[in-house]
Amino acid sequence: MVPGCTIAKDPKVTVLKDSEACWLFVKIEKSENLGKFITFTVADGWTALTDADNDGIADDGVYYRLIDDEDNEIGIPYSVLKDDQVKVLDTVTKGMMNELTVDTQPTLTFTAYACQLYKSNGVEFTAAEAWAAVPKS
Repeated sequence: MVPGCTIAKDPKVTVLKDSEACWLFVKIEKSENLGKFITFTVADGWTALTDADNDGIADDGVYYRLIDDEDNEIGIPYSVLKDDQVKVLDTVTKGMMNELTVDTQPTLTFTAYACQLYKSNGVEFTAAEAWAAVPKS
């Protein structure tokens, strides 16, 4: 990591062709120390599932989007990170880098989930209902 530099990252999520319309979710998990080293922005089109303080950041790291088969949105890869990159903070020092170990490297983990759009004949799940229905293990 070089202070002030961007690092290309390309986590993408795709709903496979021939799938039904659905709610697509991505859970972003950050290591405890990530904020000391890296900054990132979630790509356009994703909405924070819970945003109690209205800062645009999902309180539990979950973002969602509606994937509609009528709008040909199925089969398209969706970037999770804006401009497919993260940025190393200008405040990162050589000393900070030297203190890192394999176990303390800053990390971002992305997990994708999907839930069908309809809970019954023509009745749609809300995003929150769909997220609650997704098995998470």
